[in-house]
Amino acid sequence: MVQQPSHLPSELATRSRWVRSLRPPVSRPGRETEPRVILDQEWETDGSLIHGAVVFLINRECPWSCVMCDLWQHTTPVPLGRGHALHQLQKAIHNAQQQTKTPLTQIKIYNSGSFFDTRAIYPEDHQAIAELLQPFQKVVVESHPTLVTHSAMAFADRLQPRLEIAMGLECAEDTVLHQLNKRFTLEDYVKSAKELKHSGIGHRAFVMIQPPFVRPEEALGLCLRTVDFALQQGADRVSLIPTRSAPGAMEALRKSGDFTQPTMELMEACLEGAIRQAPGRVYMDTWNLDSFGSCSLCRKERIERLVHMNQQQQILPGHKCPECS
Repeated sequence: MVQQPSHLPSELATRSRWVRSLRPPVSRPGRETEPRVILDQEWETDGSLIHGAVVFLINRECPWSCVMCDLWQHTTPVPLGRGHALHQLQKAIHNAQQQTKTPLTQIKIYNSGSFFDTRAIYPEDHQAIAELLQPFQKVVVESHPTLVTHSAMAFADRLQPRLEIAMGLECAEDTVLHQLNKRFTLEDYVKSAKELKHSGIGHRAFVMIQPPFVRPEEALGLCLRTVDFALQQGADRVSLIPTRSAPGAMEALRKSGDFTQPTMELMEACLEGAIRQAPGRVYMDTWNLDSFGSCSLCRKERIERLVHMNQQQQILPGHKCPECS
């Protein structure tokens, strides 16, 4: 199933340097950069609609250099110090509350890395952050599986809202995880998921659709096996992430034949299959799907169908296009 990479460095440290060396020049944020915040609606597993906010904190760059990740461009090269994340959160929550009169019951805190990276969000700030988040019913943060340790459990104990930790499972194939430079194994993921379940902490899994190093004809099967694996580990919900080409390592892999961007047909098949497996618990990330090459006549209708399937958690009739059907 797994393709042998054409020119991916085999040694992990060398691979990380290779990934970083291919990054295009960008203007990265600084200490005074305002965190981005957007309002968010999410369907709960019981069918109710959750109103919340998503905060994108500015933090130091993640210590892992995953092959497919472009989030580094939203980070700083150096740590920003104790209190900085707390200050950003205070401003972001205020800004979110100014945007709507609807009470916000959920907040997602994403920092282009791991919430429990001690040089990104300092443990000394956890108590103040927990107090700031008291008005919410649920708090979602992201973390690398190997950082789900005592610090995560202690933070959950401080929180009044329920904590949910989002982890990038990506795919249920250790060889691909190694090639992606993820620096964890499926065994690591299982261990972290067990710790979360034992501590009463929820977790959601991010699953890639058509990761690099996987043949296109194998992508659907791998995606559905990964969804099943995540659910077996107790994931409350699974988010399907179409893998995007981007300048840098991913573009190099596309040119070498080690990566093929997923088609709209594959994305539809993945969501349909996942809903059959676990209705009410699987969702497609529909951000920027316009960028995926597909028929211009039916692209809008097909994206809308995915959005409605997210909402209804049912397989809806497909769109019959006179051009591409």
